[in-house]
Amino acid sequence: MKREPDLTVIHEEDACSYDADHPNARTLKVLLSPILQEEVDGFAAGFTILSPGEESDYASHGEGEMFCVIYGEG
Repeated sequence: MKREPDLTVIHEEDACSYDADHPNARTLKVLLSPILQEEVDGFAAGFTILSPGEESDYASHGEGEMFCVIYGEG
């Protein structure tokens, strides 16, 4: 019998959330992370919510990072 892969589903309202202060005020939400889910390995996913006029600060990671603008300008 073929075994279906396990699927981890995290809803945005259940994500770990952190509000960063000025400068670069924003809300960070972590959806998947090896720190939060033991079944996740070598990958993390989350998103950042920026208010109009705010921006994300530069960060250096050992891993790659990708930004996707869902709506808005910038």
